[in-house]
Amino acid sequence: MKAQSVCCKLAAHRLTLRIANCHSILVMVIGNIIRFAYFGPKEVPVEHLDSKGNSYVAIEVVSVTFEFVVTSIFVMPPMITLFILSEFQVKPHYIAKYFNFLDNPIGKGLWLIMVGLMFTEITNITEAILCVILAVLGLFNIALGIAYLAFQNKPAHL
Repeated sequence: MKAQSVCCKLAAHRLTLRIANCHSILVMVIGNIIRFAYFGPKEVPVEHLDSKGNSYVAIEVVSVTFEFVVTSIFVMPPMITLFILSEFQVKPHYIAKYFNFLDNPIGKGLWLIMVGLMFTEITNITEAILCVILAVLGLFNIALGIAYLAFQNKPAHL
């Protein structure tokens, strides 16, 4: 009877993990869309000191760096796509061979934490919130992966 309840709990964990990972996909896609809003030049108030030590505020025009543009266009979309393909188990040969750590919930959790940290290139409250959400979902993946290992004593392929 105990083995049956453990199997039921693990099935519920798989469903919970799938729902959490679908939410993390949504957060990653929204975060990458928000990144495109930063591409134009922005006017930012910057505080300066004059020669007498008095502070004044000047408006400066700033734009994003080349690294930010490359990350937003060429790095983040493939990372999100790899996670989506892994989550819904659409595995072309190169994903199954080179990205097999995404089959494991612990690997998915670490991947989510890494993507969340990549969102913090721009210091903005939105980016920080997205990072925290992805970190929490990543830690949730890691915790369920460890729980699965503890219950089954097998590799954590959910």
